[in-house]
Amino acid sequence: MGSEAGGLTLAFARSATATEASTNDCALSFRDGALSLRGLRDIVEQEDLGPLPLAPCQAGAVLLGERLSSSAVLLKGAQQARKAHETGIGLVLAAALSEILGHEKSEEDPADRDALLDELRALAANYANDAAMRE
Repeated sequence: MGSEAGGLTLAFARSATATEASTNDCALSFRDGALSLRGLRDIVEQEDLGPLPLAPCQAGAVLLGERLSSSAVLLKGAQQARKAHETGIGLVLAAALSEILGHEKSEEDPADRDALLDELRALAANYANDAAMRE
């Protein structure tokens, strides 16, 4: 079950970022993808699958308006996605990091804010050829 949930997580993240449903019959709307990812979060946590499959689940929750108690797993998962050259999930991760940044108060913890900004820059550089990220 664990590897299946991890694989589904990355597949939903990729499907949610497909820019045109006509080119990918399996493409989900961004919101549907976020809902699917959030729905897998409990399983991914219970199976202790690690930051890479958990980060898109947390991203889905953030994009649906939930607040995370900490962005550490999301950041670590984004870093692992970049290092593993996971294609198609950069947009979901970047959108969630951007959403978190929008809610962060710069006075509260500048180090957290800087870490989020650094990871957003790294995602943009790593996924520079990803059409969804450019839009």
